[in-house]
Amino acid sequence: MASEVEGLFHIECRFECDDPVLNLDGAVATHLYRIAQEAVHNAIKHGRATHIVISLAAGHNESVLRVQDDGSGIPDILPNEPGMGLRIMNYLAGMIGGTLRVERVTGKGTLVSCRFPTKKAHG
Repeated sequence: MASEVEGLFHIECRFECDDPVLNLDGAVATHLYRIAQEAVHNAIKHGRATHIVISLAAGHNESVLRVQDDGSGIPDILPNEPGMGLRIMNYLAGMIGGTLRVERVTGKGTLVSCRFPTKKAHG
């Protein structure tokens, strides 16, 4: 996805994953992909980002997907009804037993993070 984003939108987008995240079934992987896809879409469309980092980090019982951009940032005060993209990301996170957090990054940009239960690779 990161290389496709770079080619289509002519912005810097990279994926980082230091340790493999094991025990991801197809549904979990698909939900994580869709969350990242929506976060990237929002960063480009609403935040006008020029740099996006998608990262996946494995923990012992919990892992985290992060999408951070350098765009204009999510507004400090959101409308009473969140947009469809935020609702979809929240729903997808819930479907895998995870939680979603969207926050403004100090300085510039937005960080979308999804924490979800997993087991870390050994060895």
